[in-house]
Amino acid sequence: MPPTSVPPLPNADDPAALALSDFEAGTPRQWYWLEIAATRGGTASRLTGVLRHVGPLWCWPWLEDLAGARLYAATLAPAWQRARDQAAGAALYAAVLPALLAGLGLLPATQAFAGWLLVLFGPLWLAWRTKPAPPAAPGAPLAAALPGPEECTGLTGLLLASDCPPEQALTLVAALRANPDAAWPALVQRLPQLMPPAPTRRQCGLLRGAAWLAGAVPATLLLSLLPSPWGLIAAGLAGAGLNTVLLGRRAGLVTLGSAALVYGLGAAVHLL
Repeated sequence: MPPTSVPPLPNADDPAALALSDFEAGTPRQWYWLEIAATRGGTASRLTGVLRHVGPLWCWPWLEDLAGARLYAATLAPAWQRARDQAAGAALYAAVLPALLAGLGLLPATQAFAGWLLVLFGPLWLAWRTKPAPPAAPGAPLAAALPGPEECTGLTGLLLASDCPPEQALTLVAALRANPDAAWPALVQRLPQLMPPAPTRRQCGLLRGAAWLAGAVPATLLLSLLPSPWGLIAAGLAGAGLNTVLLGRRAGLVTLGSAALVYGLGAAVHLL
């Protein structure tokens, strides 16, 4: 008689994989992460607790090296790429806007006020501009319903329920335990329900808004706390430094040069 599930899992001791399994409870990915956790060790960290509550979307940059996490790359990597671009744009604007106002001769308080308006209204604008996830293509085949966690225990059982031959199901699970990063594409072919859904519009909007705050707040805070002209200089350096980290040295130099250029243009207009 063909097996319907894998044998009981050994002591699962990978905290990150277990946290992801808890977060994905009720989906095929719950068993995916339990299989990975069963053969890998690790130590608990702050990331483990965060994962258990917010899931992989908010932790993707710190998860890329986790065995098996490439399953999420197709849906999470583009979202984080857009978020990084938003943070870089916010850092650029937070450095350039006060420089322009300073060149025009406006008071430091006005510069700081404009900076905080940029901080506050940027996320609102991004949330409004965030597009919903594209709908499924017309005529696309629907994935077959799988048994629930109470009806089918283990990834092998889910594979068998999706009409995968028993020998192949056991082979796929064994390959996943041995090398998750190499095995998950074959698993997705036999079990499409394993693929995580794309982030919702709300999730993308929150992520982009948080990225904007991370890019704009440091420069604006320095501009508000330090006396003139040190606040303006620190804001420009903060924006340039953040863009150096996010996009490289060239982006940092462009940010610093843009701030200096608009300051000069503003000063020229002010003198006319």
